[in-house]
Amino acid sequence: MKKWGLRILSATLTFTVGTFAAIFFGRCLKPALIQPVRVSPSIKLQTPPMQIEEDEQATNETQEDAQPTDEVEEDEPLPNEVYNPIQPRPVSISPYEIKSILDEDKLQPCQRGEYGGFLDFGHIWKRLKLKITDDSEFPNRCTSSAKAYIYTIELDGKSGDETLLKLDFGEPSESLYLVFKYVRSQHNAQWHLLGSIPYVYGAPFVPPSHKVISDGQHRWLVIDHSTGHGSAFGSGADNWFEVSESGVKKVLSYQNGLFIGLSNPNVDRRSKILKCEYRAGITTVIVQSSTSFEGYDKQTYEPFNLWSNKRKAVFIKRPGMKKLILDSRHSEMSAKEINPYYGVDADISNQDILKYNYRDLARIAAKGNEKQKEWLRGFLHVRNDSSSKQSLQKALEGM
Repeated sequence: MKKWGLRILSATLTFTVGTFAAIFFGRCLKPALIQPVRVSPSIKLQTPPMQIEEDEQATNETQEDAQPTDEVEEDEPLPNEVYNPIQPRPVSISPYEIKSILDEDKLQPCQRGEYGGFLDFGHIWKRLKLKITDDSEFPNRCTSSAKAYIYTIELDGKSGDETLLKLDFGEPSESLYLVFKYVRSQHNAQWHLLGSIPYVYGAPFVPPSHKVISDGQHRWLVIDHSTGHGSAFGSGADNWFEVSESGVKKVLSYQNGLFIGLSNPNVDRRSKILKCEYRAGITTVIVQSSTSFEGYDKQTYEPFNLWSNKRKAVFIKRPGMKKLILDSRHSEMSAKEINPYYGVDADISNQDILKYNYRDLARIAAKGNEKQKEWLRGFLHVRNDSSSKQSLQKALEGM
């Protein structure tokens, strides 16, 4: 009977974790603001201006609430994606021709052998003047079939719209974005490839998506994609790209969602843009992350709430700056916490939990219910001695 009981408990837990993961990807990896519909060259997809209002619930964090200074350490660097923009160039193939080739299955299969059953994209890459090598950021010349979508959108703020070609390569969800512009001169007109966003990944059944965000003066192409997924784990990021005659350049990247289950505490974080504005020559972007932490009973696996908080990250771009950077003076989150790859190992260290959530832990120590206090005692038990640990233990003991 004990064996059957454990099997039933395990099955129930697996179902619960799967449900949580589905909820995370549904919430955090949001669909594109521009839906993927096929358009003809004469049809233009309209993108409404993005209106972002300040959140009504202000965050009450103050400097006095900070944890003791002996716990503050330098943030360790986290991995980040490599992005090497290509140089703009005239090309001998249009995005509409590429789409037609894929729609009508005109690609030839690769030679039998290592790439048997795959299709040869080599002549497309050649006409785009892309040199594909084994370590290229682009798909190999022999790869799986792709679906093509075209969007006509204004990105560079100059006369004439840009044409965005999105190639979806199926499961696992992988997408390649190419940005074109039809350039007319006095003597001729020609398609130019302004740049690319090679291979961005989606979670299972949730492909990467895109939207356009404006501060009223500038416009950015924003790609929402997965930075990691697995059993009871998922994370996503927003990458912002600036499009101009000089090419496509990444100017901002931050985590837009994180879910870590089967941990103690479990973490569920969702981020949204509160503000994107241009004033006095400065662009300001404010991102708010709402994070909830849950514990669970080790006997019954029943979850219970520990604490929740809302904190802001402020990014700015002044005249002459090439990218939006974190304004640490006005932000309530560190560069480490907002990094697109924070928690990619499906774990956040106890040190980070204490370092970034001391105020909430102090509330549990002083006013938490018995389950919350019991969880905090167990959490502190595995911590090395520090003034923060001693302070929380004294609060738990009512001293």
